[in-house]
Amino acid sequence: MLTAAHLKTAGLSSAWAVRTVESILKHMRGVARVVAVSSLGIVSVMWDDTMATLEQIVSALTAAGFDARPMLPQS
Repeated sequence: MLTAAHLKTAGLSSAWAVRTVESILKHMRGVARVVAVSSLGIVSVMWDDTMATLEQIVSALTAAGFDARPMLPQS
């Protein structure tokens, strides 16, 4: 089943950072779609939750030097 999340991600201040984040996540097993928006500092990701977890996605970005945190839904 596909799952989606938005991650507040520090360090998306350049085109290089956006490309790097998108490349890291697109190469992860199970990730179907990634969009990073530098002006908002947000990464939107959609993945197959039978192949990857949100924790693995966040860990991959953290290992690359990006502080990524899931955004909580607004009530």
